[in-house]
Amino acid sequence: MLIDKVRELVTNKENEMIDFRRDLHKNPELSMQEFETSKKIAKELEKMGIKCRLANPTGVIAEIEGAKKGKTVLLRADIDALPIKEENEIEYKSINEDISHACGHDTHAAMLLNAAYALNELRNEFNGTVRLLFQPGEETGEGSIAMVRDGAIDGVDNAFGAHIFTIFKTGEIGATTGQTFAANNFVTLTFKGLTTHGSTPQKGVDALIMASSFIMNAQNIISREIDLLEEPAVLTFGKINGGEVANSVCGEVKIEGGFRAFTTESVKFIIERIKTMANDIAKMYGGEVEIETKQGAAPVFIDENSGKLMQKVAAEIVGEENVKTEVRFSGSEDFGLYLEGFEGRKGVPGAYAIVGAKSDDDERTHKFNHASDFFIDESAMKNGAMMYVLYAIEYLNQDEF
Repeated sequence: MLIDKVRELVTNKENEMIDFRRDLHKNPELSMQEFETSKKIAKELEKMGIKCRLANPTGVIAEIEGAKKGKTVLLRADIDALPIKEENEIEYKSINEDISHACGHDTHAAMLLNAAYALNELRNEFNGTVRLLFQPGEETGEGSIAMVRDGAIDGVDNAFGAHIFTIFKTGEIGATTGQTFAANNFVTLTFKGLTTHGSTPQKGVDALIMASSFIMNAQNIISREIDLLEEPAVLTFGKINGGEVANSVCGEVKIEGGFRAFTTESVKFIIERIKTMANDIAKMYGGEVEIETKQGAAPVFIDENSGKLMQKVAAEIVGEENVKTEVRFSGSEDFGLYLEGFEGRKGVPGAYAIVGAKSDDDERTHKFNHASDFFIDESAMKNGAMMYVLYAIEYLNQDEF
């Protein structure tokens, strides 16, 4: 059976996979600065006889051709680290000050490399093309944009990605359909009034009152204008700057915040409501406002066909009873850009799996991603590698979608 071949190939290279992961873990690089990381990945691919190229500027794209021509499936792993000082006392602790792989992207790169080896060995078992994408800059949202601009999804029919998480145990895989990860967008508003002495407020326009009025009223967008049962959303303003001295009316206030929602429609709605409300408040108080929005990650929405295939593959690997089908995160993942498309490039359908890596026998693995002492059960990595391999082959060898 195919699963037996895949399991054998992945397991045969498990030690090498863990060693490669530990090397990346010890030498982490920040988003869009993964120069050595991408060189190491390219070197390993070349050892396998898999042609690859560096992409814009620190990604790696490679392809494995099957027995005959057919569809193209994209397998994506992110490779960047975080500006977080590691607190784990381990042999392969980060040697780069204040940088660590606290989100497990080192494991993703290693899992996809292991999968590349297995897929190359099994290339006569499938028709079509497997495109491997080692993506930089997930944490900042820059990487998926750069990869799309570099042609990563050109000619692709379906995409698959996976992420290590400690919310599930080793031997469990999260595989759902529909809304999975939220979109993440940023907004900066600068309210402009007129500074005057505090003893004559009637001669000025108080930007601080405008800004505070907006901050309080903006929560109405979430609590009163969105059906939170159908679509959770959150709006947060975390930074405010304004004023010069205590006894003057404030002439300018800058506030910065962000919001998360699960559909593109809700993202557009929230942006428009922020703009309308901010302009109305500024006008009401006799001032002005400048508004700047920035797209972070697009929402990850898994279509029914891709999601069901992912669930089938996961069940083959860990058993149906260990597949978690109710998964939704308010966090973001820029894999969504491949599904949604960008700058005129059409998105593709696809799926995204959560690979459990928590061990009951090791309390270190009970910390969540982005913790300074984030730690995983490395035996879980082979499940991620097998997910990449089986999803690719089973997608390419079916003709239902």
